[in-house]
Amino acid sequence: RLELGGDSAKKVLYLPDWSARVTNSCDADVKAIDAYYAVFLTALRSLNPSLMEDVVVLKQSEAILADPSDYWIAVINAGRHFSLDDVMGDATKDSDGVGQVISRLMMVSDVLGLEPSSVAFPAEGADDGADVEAQLVGRYFDEKLAGALAKPNVLRGSGPSIVLQKRDDDAHRTDNDEFYLLDDPKRDVKAKVKKAFCEPGNVDFCPPIALACAFGLGGESDQID
Repeated sequence: RLELGGDSAKKVLYLPDWSARVTNSCDADVKAIDAYYAVFLTALRSLNPSLMEDVVVLKQSEAILADPSDYWIAVINAGRHFSLDDVMGDATKDSDGVGQVISRLMMVSDVLGLEPSSVAFPAEGADDGADVEAQLVGRYFDEKLAGALAKPNVLRGSGPSIVLQKRDDDAHRTDNDEFYLLDDPKRDVKAKVKKAFCEPGNVDFCPPIALACAFGLGGESDQID
């Protein structure tokens, strides 16, 4: 997604660490969230060092603390503008909606604070939350800020989802069954690898190979170096 804005554009990698806490990612553990981003940045710099040379890394917490009053006023204003159904979208359930609602309103405020010429989101359909956030950002500039601030170009990435094979049987499904998490115990990782099976007759998607490619072992989906 960093490449979507073009070679000449100034690139900012925005790390939403406070949104991660709001949505209870990594059990809202600050150290675990920081560790995740440390591993993430190390991987990016290893996989594409030339690209990362020109990337400015900015943590959300640092940006908020630079001017917290204006930031949270912007979050409140975004909340007043949209209905709850708009922010929740079709996939969010009431039981897990509070953190998602706050983080999506924070995304609108994040974009306002950065005033970027473009903002990149995951591929359309790959992440329900990102789909909603992209819509909210675009609508807020069109409906609330038309003529006041230049609307950023909303870019959508491309590429396959690396979500593991989902289980259809609720009796055998566990929490985060289809995700690898930074703080997963070793026994859980082993169990998830065993669940990432190749379906007989399915030559289009092989979870173990897709996982290996996602971890940067080299090669395309049909060949690993």
